[in-house]
Parts: sequence; C-alpha cells; structure tokens
Amino acid sequence: MPAIGVDGKAFVAWSNQNKIFLDRSFSGGGLWLTNDIAVGPQHGGWDMKVPGYNRCHGMPVLTINQSKSAAQGMLYLVWADQRNGENDTDIWFIRSTNFGDNWTSPMKLSDDPNKRHQYSPWMAIDQSTGFLYVVYFDRGNHEDNQTDVYLAYSTDGGSSFKNVKISETPFDPSDSTLTAGYNSISAHKGVIVPIWTRIDDGNASLWTAIIKQADLIQAPQQATKKKK
Repeated sequence: MPAIGVDGKAFVAWSNQNKIFLDRSFSGGGLWLTNDIAVGPQHGGWDMKVPGYNRCHGMPVLTINQSKSAAQGMLYLVWADQRNGENDTDIWFIRSTNFGDNWTSPMKLSDDPNKRHQYSPWMAIDQSTGFLYVVYFDRGNHEDNQTDVYLAYSTDGGSSFKNVKISETPFDPSDSTLTAGYNSISAHKGVIVPIWTRIDDGNASLWTAIIKQADLIQAPQQATKKKK
C-alpha cells in the first residue's frame, strides 16, 4: 500500500510473517531504507478466517495527510487482525508524526462490546479538511453471520473516532465463494463515497453511498445505490 506526501516523500506498507512493515524514500523513490521498519505485529496475519467467506484479507491500509493543516505529513495506518481470538476480529488504527520511526499504540475503531467480527477496513483522508474515514464490515449487532457496513470517522487527526452504520439492512455471506477485503472509500471537500460488496440469496452486488460530512453529526447516511 503506497502513500506519497506533498513533498514527494514515498512510503509503502505491507504485511508479512504476521508483522506489518514500512519502507520509505525521501528521494522520490530513488533510494529506500536499507532495513525495513517493523511497525508492529498483525496477529494471525493478513489472510484470516471469518465465517461465511472463502477468504478474508486484512491488508494494512496506509495514507498520508497532504492537507494544509498542522498534521501535514502525518502517516495513518489501519488494518484488521485476530489478536483477541479467531472469533473476534478487530480493526486497529495507528499514526506516526515522524515518517514511520515511531507509532502510537493501536486504537480499536469499533464500539462493539459483544466481541464479534469487524473486518475488511479501507481508509481515505479528505485532503481538503484532514478528516479521516474508514469503511468496514461489522457483526456486532448480530449473533450469527449477518453483517452491517459501518463508517468510522475522525475530525481530530485520528485522536478519536465516531462510528455510524451506513447500510440499510444486514447481509449474510454464508456459503458464498466471495473473498472479503476489497472495500474502498474516497473523500473530498466534505463528500464521502464508500463502496462495498454484499451477498443476497447467493448473489453478489456492489453498493455505494454518497455521504456528506455535515450530515454525519445529525444522522447516519445509508446506502442509496446498488449495482449487480
């Protein structure tokens, strides 16, 4: 997962051997570190088991603050792992103010008190505001494989997050051959557009929602379009 700063500094994050690594280049990609930076553990690795899916990817997602705020150049990293057990996948967030040399302690993004699965995160930053957005799957409201789609967002550079449900109804991916891990999201000038997959009666579909930051503090927006 690459990220490029406004000054051309380049960063790449990946997962290997149950760890997350970072490499960087301050010369626009001409020279890289001799030794990769070990960011921290990814318990259970990036390829995990979540009931209902053939495979579930928890690849680390990296982005960098390019806004004109005081946080310009800050690195943000989000991923899923199973440090709390195979029945309790969680999503974690960290940030670095010194180009990856040091990172904050992992922050769990979801509010789930039931120790259920949260997985398949993807992150974007609105570079016009510096606000962060993470779309992910969440089973915290259910006792079976029914799955909701949530949006976590931060308006303070990742110091804290709020979570809102953005899917209208849950879905159950059981007995599908779908691979979880390919959600995505983009944000610009207060407009947030996530995209995700879901399964209904064995049929796969793609969903999206047009969400305005100004509305998030009033009521969560829900999915408005579907494409099969």
